[in-house]
Amino acid sequence: MCSLDFAYQNFMLDNLRKNLSPETMRYYRENLTRFIRWLVDRNVKKTSKITQALTNEYLLFLVQSVPNKTSINTYLRALRRFINHLTKERLIKPVAIELVKDAKKIKPTFSNEDITIILNSVKATDDTSIIMLLLLSVGIRSRSLCELRVRDIEFDDGYINVQRTKNGEPLRLPISTDVTYILKEYVVLNCKRELLFETVRGNKFNRDSLAKRINKRLRKLGIQDHKKGVHIFRHTFGKIMSMNSCPTTVLQKWFGHSDIRVTQRYVDLYGKELKSTMNMLPTNGYQYCK
Repeated sequence: MCSLDFAYQNFMLDNLRKNLSPETMRYYRENLTRFIRWLVDRNVKKTSKITQALTNEYLLFLVQSVPNKTSINTYLRALRRFINHLTKERLIKPVAIELVKDAKKIKPTFSNEDITIILNSVKATDDTSIIMLLLLSVGIRSRSLCELRVRDIEFDDGYINVQRTKNGEPLRLPISTDVTYILKEYVVLNCKRELLFETVRGNKFNRDSLAKRINKRLRKLGIQDHKKGVHIFRHTFGKIMSMNSCPTTVLQKWFGHSDIRVTQRYVDLYGKELKSTMNMLPTNGYQYCK
């Protein structure tokens, strides 16, 4: 048994030891605040008071006070990790945190035509085009790309070392010969610095400034307005890999997913299994006659 404050501080310290990204650390701080305040309002000061009944009551509170199910699940995911940590440390008895059911949406991805437009725009003298090429080729997150350094590229072997990841585990990802070649040309022409990419003022990109730069370029290329942001490149990468029968376990390692169920969504959406059953449909061979 220990105080709630000590348990929370211990949890955040454990996250630091695991080298979680600043964004992930902020995610836990922001989304656990509601739960901590809720406990304080009920005069809960010891972890021993955190039980299944109490967390069920908190879930009911969220459902009644937060209209958006996606937001509710955001709070619950943070809480689930906190609860799992407390359980592992034997500060509480096991408690199950169930997410609320929410309608899944198919997120937009680039079409083959979009990809062709993007790739045709790539020039070694244009850092924005090189950024988009790398996003399409590797599928890394924006925060990882912002932290890339020139020395993270293994030009001789054709690999990129992603040091900053969401779960704190570095990744070593292959890049094609063509991508390696133009990336090397870009570095020779532009990079007399440590970071691979910088803003026009010589600062490090953050998620917002990177998204702003990407969106401006996508509009200039004539790509539909709803296809924007940095994460669409990652979704497109996952779609292409799944459509080309990349094993789920391989894609999981590539994406750096801790939970294979997250990776499985790409396979479920874009894998060939459903498409391959087309010939079994009773409407196969049907032709519309005007």
